[in-house]
Order: sequence, then structure tokens, then C-alpha cells
Amino acid sequence: PLLWTEADVALWLQYIGEGGLTSCFDVINGVLLINLDEEQLTNLGVTNVSSRKKLMVAIKEVKERSQKV
Repeated sequence: PLLWTEADVALWLQYIGEGGLTSCFDVINGVLLINLDEEQLTNLGVTNVSSRKKLMVAIKEVKERSQKV
């Protein structure tokens, strides 16, 4: 994830079923992704609470996997 480009993040969003949010993440790469918090997701335009919660869980999983490598 640390080497993910913006395009990789877009693919990941599709993989987790949140592809509709791709435009909110158009400047987010892997390093930025794993450091996002819920407030930053809101600022990016993720207004749906359940989407934010789902993203926070998925981001945590990605972050944990990146630290094991």
C-alpha cells in the first residue's frame, strides 16, 4: 500500500465495493490513504456514515498488512 498510486487506490475502492467514491480520492495515494481519519474522509466528501465506517475498517486492515511486510 505504501507504493500505491492514485489509480491503485481507485482500484482498491472498487474492490471493497466503494467505487462510487473514486472521485473523492483522486489525489489520494497509498501513503495518504493509510493515514486518513474519519474527519478527513468527511472533508474528502464521504458524507455517508456507513461508507466512512466501512472505509475506516478497510483502511485499518490495509495499514496493518503494510506494517507486516
